[in-house]
Amino acid sequence: MDTKVLLFLLAILTPLFSHEISHEKALMKQAKTAYHADHYPKALMLYTQACNEKVGKGCFKAGKMIDSGEGVNKPNTAKALKLYVKGCDYGHSRACLKLAEKYHEGEGVKRNAVKAKNFYAKTLTLSTQACERGKASACLNLGMLYAQGKGVPKNPQKAKQLYGKTMSLYLQQCIEGKGKECTKLGDMYTYGNGIPQDYHQALPLFQKACDLGNPNGCFSLGFVYDVGHGVPKDKAKAKQIYQKACTLGDEFSCNVIHVHHHP
Repeated sequence: MDTKVLLFLLAILTPLFSHEISHEKALMKQAKTAYHADHYPKALMLYTQACNEKVGKGCFKAGKMIDSGEGVNKPNTAKALKLYVKGCDYGHSRACLKLAEKYHEGEGVKRNAVKAKNFYAKTLTLSTQACERGKASACLNLGMLYAQGKGVPKNPQKAKQLYGKTMSLYLQQCIEGKGKECTKLGDMYTYGNGIPQDYHQALPLFQKACDLGNPNGCFSLGFVYDVGHGVPKDKAKAKQIYQKACTLGDEFSCNVIHVHHHP
């Protein structure tokens, strides 16, 4: 899509909307905020609480933290595995994928081809169902499975179709005023996730995300100007944007301003 067309769509089609946040979503949001502020014990406690309320993503996040030693004295693979299993049982595809990869590679567990195959199959089923319901991140994960041949035969054409669907879903959600999805589509262009890398396409998406108050979008936009990804370097502008991201709660942006002594 041409950048001018994208900018036009983003400028005129963003509606105002509001909705109540469920208790589980509020828990996950608080946990994410604590995690990005490096308050790992608090984040782990909140993710674990969400897991206890059968939020699969909460189990997955808590498992990842324990697996890598965040918020605990030392990594505990056995405990992490139990959380991944819970997350998978509650229908979180990334928890199933993590289990599949661990049993396939023998990472922290005894290699088990049968278990790996079963978890890959469940990942595929859950991701397919979620993608059909219009969940963009599930389509992206599914595209990765087909691109890399994880649990399924490699199928570049199928992967390309899924990446295309992911982009369409993210763009539509971005147009609807969801800053997080604007950022995710910008990330796809920035890192070339399933599509050709294109900094020029990422820029208006990060700008829109930041305008919508998404801290990650503001950080990414600041980084674009900080390093000159597709635009001339502008340290002063980068600092202003990092400051906005910091104000919105992105602790990493606060650290960037402090550590690099931006002018």
